[in-house]
Amino acid sequence: MGKNQRKTKSIPNCRRRSLYVNFTQINYDKWIVAPEGFEAYECVGRCDFPLSDHLTPSKHSILQSIVHAIQPDKVGKVCCVPVRLAPISLLYFDEQGILTYKYHYDEMVVAECGCR
Repeated sequence: MGKNQRKTKSIPNCRRRSLYVNFTQINYDKWIVAPEGFEAYECVGRCDFPLSDHLTPSKHSILQSIVHAIQPDKVGKVCCVPVRLAPISLLYFDEQGILTYKYHYDEMVVAECGCR
């Protein structure tokens, strides 16, 4: 490798990555009885032009990525974000202090990431 060549770490494309949430660590154990935690996942990675179909880009994000490629100083990059969320089951105390089991506690797990 020559003097002017630098090794660059390749940043992977937008994807889902593990993120375990422990309710005790965030003080949610005061109202959530079970589970103790869960795999929530997070979205990380690049959203470079051209956007692949598997990243489920919106029409707006496709246009934004094109404009960013032409004028990067004027328009921000498209971001890797959750595009589909899934529920978990929770045993918790509701606002009235009643122990409640909810089979589908919505929007808790990243099911799919995409570029938006």
